[in-house]
This record gives sequence, structure tokens and C-alpha cells, in this order.
Amino acid sequence: HIHCGVQMGNGLGYEEIQQILTTNNVIGTCLFAPVNEIYDRDNSSFVDSESYRESRKRANNYLLEKSREYKGAIYPFYFVWNDYQTEGLENFKGVKWHRHPYEPHYDYESEKCEVFLQRVYELKLPIILEEEKHITIEFIKRVAGRTPIIIPHLGMMNGSYYSLKSEGVWNHANVYADCALGFSNVEDFIKNYGAHKLILASDFPFGEIGTAKRKILALYKKNKITTEQFHMISYNNIAALLKI
Repeated sequence: HIHCGVQMGNGLGYEEIQQILTTNNVIGTCLFAPVNEIYDRDNSSFVDSESYRESRKRANNYLLEKSREYKGAIYPFYFVWNDYQTEGLENFKGVKWHRHPYEPHYDYESEKCEVFLQRVYELKLPIILEEEKHITIEFIKRVAGRTPIIIPHLGMMNGSYYSLKSEGVWNHANVYADCALGFSNVEDFIKNYGAHKLILASDFPFGEIGTAKRKILALYKKNKITTEQFHMISYNNIAALLKI
């Protein structure tokens, strides 16, 4: 769970990130584009444009190019927006679906949206879903178990961990969580839903790659998770979802 791209000139090119990964002994990671390469997150009335369509294409293609250059180290996620492009989707390992409450909305009623989702189901691509709580719940119903859904930050940006818990969201067999910036609820999640549904993540550059890894390692050293659970969270779970 790392944002990576070069169009904004903000030091998020893969070679810069690779240095941090190497320092922290991380050998593989899921990457998706920075949000502002996909849509204008600061404009709630944002209307799509040719320049943003081109920006999205460059952003997603950059990750594909780097995944070929650094084979086995990068697992690119396609960052989707309202044009719902399906061409080349089979080359990605997952889908990033993201917005905050103050940001422009996805068009869920669009026919293109349904066509896109059907292609995702065919490919069994996991969807990292960061949305408002009510949309999260409706989206899970719509997907109806046809592909995995990963809720980032243990639900912190989807309404909160406990509000999703009260709605039974974490009970769905196809719903997983990553722990980026949401580490305070890790132990409760493992106790109630199992380590097999939790994924190590950092949300770099908003979270530190090394910090996330050290926190999971600390649970292991304190005997709060087993060796098997440690390997599940840090690698095995995401590897199974990505089919690697």
C-alpha cells in the first residue's frame, strides 16, 4: 500500500521508494498512483477532462512499466475513475478505488461502472476500497463476494473500525483489511476475524514503511501473534489474493 508516481514531482518515483524498501528489508510491494494524478481531489465539483484522462493513463502505465522493469518487486494496482477503462486491466494485480467525503464522487450508476466491475470479477482482482461508510456497505453488497475487497487503514477512512464492525462489515468472507495508519485496532481484528484477513501496509508517503513493519514485528516478539500469523500478515495473505 504505497503511492508511487512521477508526474507531480514530489519524490514518489519508484527509485526513490526503492531505497526506503531496501533499507527496511521489504522485497515486494503493492503500488498505486498518487490521488492527484487520477482526479482533482481538492475540487468537489471536479469535471473530468482530457488532460486528467491522459494523466491517469500515464500514472497507471508508469506502474506497469516499473513492474516489468523490477519484476517480482512491484505489484501494480489500477487506480480507477469515472471513465472506467478496462483495456489492459488484466496486466494489473488489483484495483484502487478511492475517495474521501469532501472529494468528487464516483458515478456508480454508470453503465461503464458495471462493465468495469464485471471485468474485475472475471479477473478476480482484489479491490482496495476507500469510501464513505454508507457507500462501502452498498459496494460490498453489490460485489456480493465475487472478488476480494480490502478496506485500508482498518476502516479508519471508511467510517471507523468500530462503526464497520457494528454493521458486520468485517464478517464478510471476501472482506479483508490492511493496517496502514490504523494499528490501534490490529489486535481486536485478529482476535475477532483472524490474522488470515489482515495485510501489512504503510500508505507511504502518509505512513512510514519501516514503522508499519516494526509494529507487526513487535506483536510477534511480545508473543501476541504466532510465527504463522506474522507470516500471514506480512506476506502470505496478500500473496494469496494477488495469486503470486
